[in-house]
Amino acid sequence: MNWRTVWKERQGRLLHVEWPELQHEMFWTLACLFFGCTLLFFFVAGNLLSTFQVNILTIVQVALVLIAGGVAQAHPRAASLVLVLTALAVVLAILAGWMGGGGAMLLLAPVLLAVVGLGPLVAGYLSLALVLLLFSPLFPWLYPITPVEQGTLVFLLGLIGLAAFLSQRRQTELLGRLFALYQGNLAQLDEARNDRLALNQVNQALAEAYVQLERLNKLYQAMRLEAETARRAKEEFVANVSHELRTPLNMIIGFSEMILHSPATYDNHLPGRLLSDMRVVYRNSQHLSQLINDVLVLSAAESGHMTLSQSWMPVLDLVNEAQDAIRPLFQAKGLELVTDLPDCKLMVFCDRLRIRQILLNLLSNAGRWTKRGGVVIKVVATKDEIRFCVQDSGPGIPKSDHRRIFEPFQQSGKATNRSNEGSGLGLSISKQLVEAHGGRMWVESEVGKGATFFFTIPYPAERPPGAGFARWFNPYLSHEPHTPLALPELPPPRERLLLLTQEEELHRQTQAMLEDLEVIQVGSLGELTEQVNQAIPSALLINEARVMNDRGFVRHNFPHLPERMPVITCHLPGKREACDYLNVIDYLVKPVSGQKLLEVVRRHAAPQQVILVAEDDAEMARLIRRQLTAGDNGYRILHARGGGHALELMRERHPDLVLLDLGLPDQTGYQVLEEKNRDETLKAIPVIIVSARDPLGEPVVTDRLRVELGGGLSLRDVVQCTAAISRALSPGSPSTAPAHAKNPPGQPAFG
Repeated sequence: MNWRTVWKERQGRLLHVEWPELQHEMFWTLACLFFGCTLLFFFVAGNLLSTFQVNILTIVQVALVLIAGGVAQAHPRAASLVLVLTALAVVLAILAGWMGGGGAMLLLAPVLLAVVGLGPLVAGYLSLALVLLLFSPLFPWLYPITPVEQGTLVFLLGLIGLAAFLSQRRQTELLGRLFALYQGNLAQLDEARNDRLALNQVNQALAEAYVQLERLNKLYQAMRLEAETARRAKEEFVANVSHELRTPLNMIIGFSEMILHSPATYDNHLPGRLLSDMRVVYRNSQHLSQLINDVLVLSAAESGHMTLSQSWMPVLDLVNEAQDAIRPLFQAKGLELVTDLPDCKLMVFCDRLRIRQILLNLLSNAGRWTKRGGVVIKVVATKDEIRFCVQDSGPGIPKSDHRRIFEPFQQSGKATNRSNEGSGLGLSISKQLVEAHGGRMWVESEVGKGATFFFTIPYPAERPPGAGFARWFNPYLSHEPHTPLALPELPPPRERLLLLTQEEELHRQTQAMLEDLEVIQVGSLGELTEQVNQAIPSALLINEARVMNDRGFVRHNFPHLPERMPVITCHLPGKREACDYLNVIDYLVKPVSGQKLLEVVRRHAAPQQVILVAEDDAEMARLIRRQLTAGDNGYRILHARGGGHALELMRERHPDLVLLDLGLPDQTGYQVLEEKNRDETLKAIPVIIVSARDPLGEPVVTDRLRVELGGGLSLRDVVQCTAAISRALSPGSPSTAPAHAKNPPGQPAFG
């Protein structure tokens, strides 16, 4: 059943049931009031009628009222008609005995009852009948009415009839409006019900979506933990590459180098075939070493830990450096190497070493794959970027491989062509380096038509300085006098960071990461004190172990610092820091070539002196012995397999120099150095660390830093610092370093 049917039913009930019931209740109320008044009138005005007449009228009146009440439930209009006629009869009876004027006005009472009980139409007919009665010859016989009273009564009856007729029309109009309003309310009610149903459906859908979201959130949390675990495992692998791969690789390269370059060590009895095979071993070990370095670079780029040292560089210098480095390969294969560069002195804002590496990778790939013809290097400057292009005349690359070749360890046609060496990392690393500069890299090629590799380096917001007075002239425009423009506002000076460190690498990376700051490096506390007053820095960064361990150092040594100048203290040990902290004279990271090892040893040990080699790996110890004896310096070599044995030999033989590995089995190299430095008889023996651990290549270089403010920290300062550090070290931050590289207790972060 729709809402229209419901409206019609409600309308019919209102017209035919509810409204008549309301009229019936009003009619019976007035009728009872009327008949009660007449009864009271009969008893009060007894002189109008005889006692017999009063009794008869009372009995008839009560009987008719009871009869009307009995049939009112089944026939309400008939009951109303009986009551109206009864009231008329009572009024006529009263008029028959009325003595005096004004009695004719009682005829208005039945008419009013008819209006309420039978409706305006019946009341109008009754009024007309009474008017006719007033003008008939019978009425004067019943009641001697005066002309004035007759005219007044006719006027009132006509007025009641007219009012009844008009009220009937107005009543119908009002009821129509009421029904229209009622229908509108029903429509709104139906709309509200539909909206409520839709709202319930939406709430149910939201509840289901919430449950699904909770499930997806739990799944996301689990996957995030898995991804975090995988990321940590990957970075742990990269961190352990230096130790797990460089140590055996150092022995392979070292022994191969010794056999090829110092055959006298083996009494010159090496067959030619062996030397030829060793050249292959040496060449492939060098390739493996480069592959390890490429993997480290790629991992740093993918994890977002790579930093760029960008500056304005001439494009011509970059291309010439790459061209000079790759030219021997092209000359050996008889290939041409052509450059097509702009005539002007074009500048690019980039990391010189990284762009040179990209060009070398592209030129090396082109040289390996090209058999005939050559390679063309083009550079084109546009409005927003500089585009580099390396075009070769090689076999070309299928379109299906255009994306795949930029993925790690992927090459075009690698499954069928093994004649071209390469790890498949060059293009992947190059693409990562280009994107780190904010540029793009892509290839355009067809099989049999060569390949063209493009990469772009965008201009920064600040354009390069001009190349001379010619930059002020436009050769394509004629001179037009004009009014000089107002001088532009100068940009505000960059804030300065004063950095106290002995490590150039820390200074370079700080400047690369904080491009908006001017980083000023000082090497001593005296220079720091002087620069605080001259440079007016906005913050101090002190990289000193003793300052880090002395909480009152800044307060006692810099009492006049500005109250709002923050002082950040940390200890990020590099090679020099490692040497100072461990009280050693040098720090060599494996793999170490024989030439490098001899060069360092000769600076600290004279010929014929005793050198102690503390190395648990017998093969590594034999390699170091061969490298030291190959220089004809007459060094006498002692070998200790553990830390305890090394200390024992130092006390017994007192060597002139110690080559110490940090990863000894019984006592670590740190424990050996600690015990040696406590012994006054051994403290002066110089030590060179030879380890696979690079203090600058560790994923975690320190576990704490300290922030101080000359005027003290307020609660607001503490909260803001906490929020800033939380944002910087949160898992979603690309600069966050993994906190998984744990060091043994008592060992520094570079161990």
